[in-house]
This record gives sequence, structure tokens and C-alpha cells, in this order.
Amino acid sequence: PQSAFILIYDPDGDRGDALRDYLRDERQFPCVLVDSVDAARDSLQTRAPDVIVARFDPQSNGPAAKL
Repeated sequence: PQSAFILIYDPDGDRGDALRDYLRDERQFPCVLVDSVDAARDSLQTRAPDVIVARFDPQSNGPAAKL
């Protein structure tokens, strides 16, 4: 069976690295970690994820709110 492809958006990268490593190495999920909205958009155009995990401040009016 094919595993879900996961896109992880973490602008700080601190927790995203650990989550990516766990999902990829321990759970064998294909995933990509991005740290900017532009990188997320590029990833979306390359391969549509089955799941998006995003870490950002929901009160922010920054670029992640437009993702």
C-alpha cells in the first residue's frame, strides 16, 4: 500500500526537522519540510500532498495566512 505524502510547513524549522525525521525514518511516510510560503507553493506544484501540517500563528496577517 502507498503511504500518504505529507507537506510540513514550519517557518522556524525547529520542530519541523524532528517531525519530518520521525515521519520519514520511523513511520516510513514520504514527506517534505518547507520553511517559507514560496517553498510550500513550489512543493504543491511539484506534488500534491495528502496531508499538510502547518505551524504558524493563526492571528498573524503574514504570508502563511494566505497559504
